[in-house]
Amino acid sequence: VPSQGGLPCSVPSWLMVSDAEVAGGTRLYFGSALLSARNASVGKNGKPALGFVFTALLGFHNVYSRALLRAAAARLERTSR
Repeated sequence: VPSQGGLPCSVPSWLMVSDAEVAGGTRLYFGSALLSARNASVGKNGKPALGFVFTALLGFHNVYSRALLRAAAARLERTSR
């Protein structure tokens, strides 16, 4: 996985649209992932370790993703009225 902006990870995302159960409605699915670079460090047990920077970014990624979803939901609610 190539580095983005000098960070030891990449952040792919996806969007899917499908019909909702409600007549005329649309359901949006969004996802993203924080992927460690291939040259990740190895922990004491010999298995890949995430490292401090990756772990810190993962926490930020979770908070940021939820904030984006809340903002999108609020905007959809405002425009549907």
